[in-house]
Amino acid sequence: MERAKTEVRLFTGSDAAMRSRMRTMHGHYLSDAAKFAAFNPELGGSFGTDWLAALEAADLAPNVDVRRGELRQDTVVVETEMDRARAMVQQVFYYVSQAFPGNKGRLSQYGKDRYAKAATNSDEMRVVLDMAAQAAERDLAALTTKGFSAAKLAELQDLAAQLDTVDTAQQMQKGLNQEDTDAYVRLQNAAFGFGQRLNKAAKLLLADQPLRQRLYRLTDPAPTPTDTHELTLALGEQQVVSMETRLLPDTVLRLTLLEGSGPVRLGRLPFPAAPLGSGELLDAATSPRYVSAAELGPEGQYLAAHNLGPDEVRVSISLPHR
Repeated sequence: MERAKTEVRLFTGSDAAMRSRMRTMHGHYLSDAAKFAAFNPELGGSFGTDWLAALEAADLAPNVDVRRGELRQDTVVVETEMDRARAMVQQVFYYVSQAFPGNKGRLSQYGKDRYAKAATNSDEMRVVLDMAAQAAERDLAALTTKGFSAAKLAELQDLAAQLDTVDTAQQMQKGLNQEDTDAYVRLQNAAFGFGQRLNKAAKLLLADQPLRQRLYRLTDPAPTPTDTHELTLALGEQQVVSMETRLLPDTVLRLTLLEGSGPVRLGRLPFPAAPLGSGELLDAATSPRYVSAAELGPEGQYLAAHNLGPDEVRVSISLPHR
């Protein structure tokens, strides 16, 4: 007898974020229910009530993955491995940012986008470690030039295997099984499925109302990379980026401290080697900040960021979407 296939989530991002988005979309649907019902009778009647029931069931379902993670984190051995993993992953991110400066896509291949969750979730950390180990093996030549050695790669691979071993042992001791996980994921997919149906219908029904149609998106559109820069700065380090969009005195820029405590001094330069003037300071308490180009300096298409704080920081400089 063949084993049933593992249930796979139909959406990206966290379960909680998906349910929150679906509840918001459900509210919009209530306003447009008559339109959707006229367009497709299956989207009327009890559709809204059934969707709400599916969302409530998804909310109340015991998350096996979360419960398993919480139980394992109660043990000293797993927490020790998690401490090692957090430190190792942060080191890897640093070397990648040095080898591939400003390359957010490359960091994503190392699991950077998943780290916030992985920092407190051993299941997610296992995924990030595996992603980082595979990517580091591929990019070893470039990383080596920045100080990441083959020995570091071996340590990363060993840590991934060790956390996997410890995690697996804890799962077996708790007697948790895949069937429980699959049942949970099926409930999440069911709640998401209602939104999928509305998303497809809205593309036709609301084709002449683009703003209204956006309310039924399943995900937010990926931000354009143009004039969005992320910088990783060591203590005392300064980096300069060139803005493609012409900076007028009243051009608004968004300054965000993504990691670290700061402060970071940011300023506008007429040319890359120009000295950084007073500029503006950014720290954890003031992030994000919206400032005009004039506040950063009198002229120039270059922006400089200088880390004045006690630890490494990651800063984002961008033009807000209009």
